[in-house]
Amino acid sequence: MSIATIRDGLSLFHERVILAYRSETGDATNITTLNYRFVSVLPIVVVLDPHPCQAEADKVAADQQKVNNIENRIVTLQDELEQGHRPKNQIIKDIATAEKQLLATNEALEEDQQALEVCLSTQR
Repeated sequence: MSIATIRDGLSLFHERVILAYRSETGDATNITTLNYRFVSVLPIVVVLDPHPCQAEADKVAADQQKVNNIENRIVTLQDELEQGHRPKNQIIKDIATAEKQLLATNEALEEDQQALEVCLSTQR
């Protein structure tokens, strides 16, 4: 038997309906009687309250992603500098700008990490 997902219009959830059978008559190619039942399985929904420090943790994660992106940009620019496809002055200028962004983002990251540590220490 197969499992199919249906929506009956009465439920907020997709219900998975299983057609199961207990017995049958006839041979494998010609089933004349099928004794079946429907079993409806509702999904388990768990709603968790966000952690009190979730906002701080999200800021730290976003800052870390920005740091990673800027570091990757600097590596790419350094590769461009070695390959010489663009004027060196422009690449050096772009590297300097990225390094300034990296410093500022690292400072923001440190501040947000401290805020997260303070929040977590008050939750203990």
